Amino acid sequence: MMTMYLSMNLLLLFISSPLMIMMILIIQTIMLSLMIGIINKNFWFSYILFLIIIGGLMVLFLYMISLISNNLYKFNLIKMNMIILSILILNIWLYIKNFNIMTDIKPMLMQMIETPYYASLMKMYNTYTLMIMILIMNYLFFALIITTKIINLPYGPLRSY
Repeated sequence: MMTMYLSMNLLLLFISSPLMIMMILIIQTIMLSLMIGIINKNFWFSYILFLIIIGGLMVLFLYMISLISNNLYKFNLIKMNMIILSILILNIWLYIKNFNIMTDIKPMLMQMIETPYYASLMKMYNTYTLMIMILIMNYLFFALIITTKIINLPYGPLRSY
């Protein structure tokens, strides 16, 4: 799941269509919500996060649909091959390094589950959910960059006349 999240971030660098960017943000939101729910073993926070982010993306999506024309998105074959090759190299490298978020967290989670005060220990900003909080911060940062990229085009739909 972490490799898919990293490959989606890599894919954001090469996409210029706002609709494709929105689709990638929705996929990242779903993956992030699933990761939060699996690690916390409680899906209430991930469900609320999913609803808030999807609600904001729907407003942004409707706004962009009303501004852009009905142009077909043309794929650049060289860029697509480069993206696929870089994702493949990233997956091979992560497989060799055995990079998995749960290998570092699983022993700590097992020790925590054995304590009788498990429910009171599970806070939002503890060391067990640090990686998820960093992913949420990165996600919000990428959403900010994408929004400014969409708005700041001199010839785009939000240009000043």
